[in-house]
Amino acid sequence: MDSSSPSISALYDAARKSDKLSCDEHVSVKTIPYSRINDDFCDCLDGSDEPGTSACTKGTFFCRNRGYHSAKIFKSRVNDLVCDCCDGSDEWQHPTLCPNTCAEAGASFRKEVADKAARYAAGNAARLGALASVLQTKNGWKAEISTIQTQEAEKHKIVADLRARKEAAEKVEAEAEAARKLQDESAALRRAAEKMANEDMSADQYLKWCEEGGEERKQHCLAEAEAPAEEKQEQGGGATGAATPPPADATTETTAAVAQETEQREETEAERGQRIARQWTRSSEAAGDADAAAAAVEDEGDKLLRENGELNENAPAG
Repeated sequence: MDSSSPSISALYDAARKSDKLSCDEHVSVKTIPYSRINDDFCDCLDGSDEPGTSACTKGTFFCRNRGYHSAKIFKSRVNDLVCDCCDGSDEWQHPTLCPNTCAEAGASFRKEVADKAARYAAGNAARLGALASVLQTKNGWKAEISTIQTQEAEKHKIVADLRARKEAAEKVEAEAEAARKLQDESAALRRAAEKMANEDMSADQYLKWCEEGGEERKQHCLAEAEAPAEEKQEQGGGATGAATPPPADATTETTAAVAQETEQREETEAERGQRIARQWTRSSEAAGDADAAAAAVEDEGDKLLRENGELNENAPAG
């Protein structure tokens, strides 16, 4: 029982007025004279009769410690020649043993509290400053991110525009390349037609024949035009630069013209005269009559010359 605390001081004031103290014995109430209070003998089980001595083991002693914070100590430490309370109240039997140091203890405590409060204030101020700096940095980052996002959107727009322009330019370039290729092919076919043309097929006819036959015929015409000249020599005449007849899939009119040209060139008039002369020569030698053979050759030659003259007059214009 804390018999020295202010909360029960009224109990002792009433006991002083009535000259008696009531003790709580748990099962009953014991009343003792007021003179037995603090007589260094424990009369009550709760120790309420000895609030200022160590006679009772139960309860605590209350130190007021004015100017400093109050404290409670065990009653066994009262008057034990050890200063437990800063005001010396626990050693009341030895008044000179424990001087009152509560003022100094209070000042030191208050200084320590003030220093701690100052440190807390400084720390809080630093915290608030750091938070403000972080917030400012964060806001700066947000603004920078917004700027970067805006620039990124603009860059994406520029890239999309450049890509569209690039695709358009590539399309135009592809169309131009296709046109150039077609033009080059047409020019090559024209050169091939001019190179392969002859008296029966003009360059325009040959070009038309090449163009209407599909890709395979075009390649054939180009290959014919690029072939060496000696490969195009005909066996009968031996002249260079003669036109090679078109392949078997040519039109009927072209094929007939080529066949007619071939038949006309099988034997010339001079070759025919020479052939007949050789035949008559061989016959005359066998008979032993050279004069008759010579006369026959001369007559046959005159006949051939007359026939040749008539053929030239009746021949159609080329």
